[in-house]
Amino acid sequence: MNSGKAWSIAKKDLRSELRSREGATTLVFLSLLILFVFRGILDPRLGARDPALVAGILWATFFFVGTVGVAGTYGRERDRGTLEGLVLAPGGAFAVYLGKLAATAALTVAVNSLSLLFLGVLFNYDFGGVIVLVWLVMLAGTLGFLSIGSVIAALVRGARSRDALITILLIPITLFSIVMPSVSATAALLGGSGTLTSNLYTMVPATVVFVALAYLLFPFVLEE
Repeated sequence: MNSGKAWSIAKKDLRSELRSREGATTLVFLSLLILFVFRGILDPRLGARDPALVAGILWATFFFVGTVGVAGTYGRERDRGTLEGLVLAPGGAFAVYLGKLAATAALTVAVNSLSLLFLGVLFNYDFGGVIVLVWLVMLAGTLGFLSIGSVIAALVRGARSRDALITILLIPITLFSIVMPSVSATAALLGGSGTLTSNLYTMVPATVVFVALAYLLFPFVLEE
């Protein structure tokens, strides 16, 4: 596996995103829309009394932002027919996975970081001194989520209903391995207990397994 190839793919995708800003704009507005919906149907004062509610709102937002973000991972290559060229270039198929994962993760983590700010403003919620730890949990959960999401996005890239398929497949795979442990870890931090170990014992091995599966299966996934 050629790390230079992965880095080149990540830089290419990020440069394209910086020029168009289409994906970033979509994800930011989606994040705001989801939080506005929760703000409209819930009393914002509940957040101050219920850390689990805040954690649930955050991860519902992160989940949908991540799903939409990963759905566009192979959009440009699919439209231009350039994915085969990336695969055949020296470095192997796994480098394509790593490059795409890195670019998608950079964009998604940036938008999720803004989501933390948006929630604080809309719900008048003060994260206090645990904001850095909450951000780190978000980072770990997002990387775990995207690590398998990138494989699924490649697997269904040619399907007509690929966006729906990605969501349908991601929910059962990541719900108990990544999303729920992330919610629990976030709620524990916001509630002041700071108990992360048991949740990390679920999230980290799951992420390692997802990346290992990508290493083994990605060359076959990219076959036409």
